[in-house]
Amino acid sequence: MIKEYFLFLIISHEIFAYPNQNNKYEIRIPGITTIMNDEYWCYSQKIKNETYYITGFKPIYDPTLVHHLILFGCEKPGSTEDLWKCGEMSDGETPVCNASESILYSWAMGAPSFEMPDDVSFKVGYETPYKYFVLQVHYKDAMNLDEKDTSGLELTTQSTPTGKLAGIYILVSGEDIGPSQITRLDVACSYTGNATLHPFAFRVHTHSHGVLSKGYVVDGNESYLIGSKSPQEHQAARCIMQNNESRIIQMGNTRNDEMCNFYIMYWVTNDNEQQLYDRNNQVCYVGDGSDIYENFQELCKFI
Repeated sequence: MIKEYFLFLIISHEIFAYPNQNNKYEIRIPGITTIMNDEYWCYSQKIKNETYYITGFKPIYDPTLVHHLILFGCEKPGSTEDLWKCGEMSDGETPVCNASESILYSWAMGAPSFEMPDDVSFKVGYETPYKYFVLQVHYKDAMNLDEKDTSGLELTTQSTPTGKLAGIYILVSGEDIGPSQITRLDVACSYTGNATLHPFAFRVHTHSHGVLSKGYVVDGNESYLIGSKSPQEHQAARCIMQNNESRIIQMGNTRNDEMCNFYIMYWVTNDNEQQLYDRNNQVCYVGDGSDIYENFQELCKFI
């Protein structure tokens, strides 16, 4: 059954993340004080040279301070510093990762902890491209000078392999929202991988103008709400936005902007692990609805 879910660190070379069998391991930002609204901070930590399997995520946060948390797996972090300012998906600032970036977990305001289905995990460490954890925190407002935040995540990890491995497929719109109107934002891409994806959870993310978000698989002239479908079919998402303001609202980092993101958490069998590292089948981005493929508008008639 699909269920809704909600959604870092360079330390010195001698210090590592040490997840263990059924260990509860915390990744927390080290005492940040923001001076502006909508600041993004990243904190990275090198993973010990072993392979680990993540089976649970528990957010640790101050609800008055934090807008969202994202945990990335990276081959190399975006900075040589252990703590740096980083924009949403590295927009205009030092990036989150410099190589092999993948979202492992995304959390937004008020969402509960998340436990993976039985025998499913995110694989990180030695046998994967992901040698570092990077935690990104989006803060709401400037803090008082005497405030320091240590938000982060508690991970449940094990060293025993699971029979299925998890990944995240993201559909994102970059379209503007016109003033004083309801706008439909459609996103669609062809999945070209060879592995069958088995979705088991999803997360939607918009800001204050988002009314409805849905994700589909489109096969020919028929659409299905996200489920386990065969390769070569089209993945599609739609956000409905209501703008009662007199300004054009752009997609962007701050709460004055908007986002139309649809995250699909899926699993593949262990023999299809390479799908998790296929950069052509992890993110679907649409700017104006014409930059995906020729029949984009025709396809979106079916969702």
